[in-house]
Amino acid sequence: MKLKSLVVAAAISAVSSIAANAAVVSIGAGALPTGTTNFNNGAFVVLSDPLLGGTFLDALVFALPANSGSSYGVIEVPLDLTAVIPGLKFSTLFSFVSVLGAGPDGALLTADDVPLAGGFVTPNAPKFSFSMGPNPGGAFYLLVGGVTPIGSVGSLYSGSITVAAAVPEPESYAMLLAGLGVMGA
Repeated sequence: MKLKSLVVAAAISAVSSIAANAAVVSIGAGALPTGTTNFNNGAFVVLSDPLLGGTFLDALVFALPANSGSSYGVIEVPLDLTAVIPGLKFSTLFSFVSVLGAGPDGALLTADDVPLAGGFVTPNAPKFSFSMGPNPGGAFYLLVGGVTPIGSVGSLYSGSITVAAAVPEPESYAMLLAGLGVMGA
């Protein structure tokens, strides 16, 4: 567990300090609605090693309504255009996909952010999905990181965030029962 926390902390630090291969993208304005919100993202990998390939790290920022559950899915979109333009091939090997929330400082994309769901991806897996239970609401981000293999100029991927209806607070049930009792009387 400590290794996982260290790697996520290193990734967060990379988001805030390495701008060349990191992107911060906003998904929607305000809290995401109940239902599915799709997104597409990709990047040319500028600093690619001819022997190892390149790396990418994207932070997709969004907001969730209070007490809602949510599920996440990310899938590689391979694209090989080398027949048209030599050398133009997109491929992605995910390393991790995680949802993070603000840490004690209350700001996103800082070193104290808290991993809430997700984690490492099985090597060479073209897709990854996970869920997160009811949450306090507010701003979060989906951190997507990985490598582009040798011969690839960048990464293309697609995904979705599905927001489930908010779970009522216990006080709401108490008020409902009290109202029914008054109506019955």
